[in-house]
Order: sequence, then C-alpha cells, then structure tokens
Amino acid sequence: MAGGQLFGFLGMLLALPVAAVTNVLLRYAHQRYRQSELYVGEKPAIVLDGGVDQPHIILPEDKGPDLK
Repeated sequence: MAGGQLFGFLGMLLALPVAAVTNVLLRYAHQRYRQSELYVGEKPAIVLDGGVDQPHIILPEDKGPDLK
C-alpha cells in the first residue's frame, strides 16, 4: 500500500518484487551472520586444576584427562 501511496500504480506493481528481493537478501545476510565467527565465538575450553603446578585444559576435540 505504501508503494501505491508514494508512487501510484507503478509503485504498487514494484512493491511486491522489491519486498521479495529484500526478504531474500535479509535471509542470506542473517544466514551468513549465524555462520560467522562473530556469532559463533570461540570454542569453549574447560580448565581443571590438577594442582598448583599442573593445570589441565580440555578443548572440545580432547577426550579429557586419563583418570585411573
């Protein structure tokens, strides 16, 4: 409706395709953002205190310390 109010009949004809293209571009940008390092962040690490001299860091790829 805003396209028709602002640009008349031609605005009404162009409003739907412009809205569709805008929707596709925004979805693409949102998908790229969700996969980016900004959104994902760093991989978490767990630090276990193995004593004063030997802390142990577990990264997500590690199986963990060998506790026997």
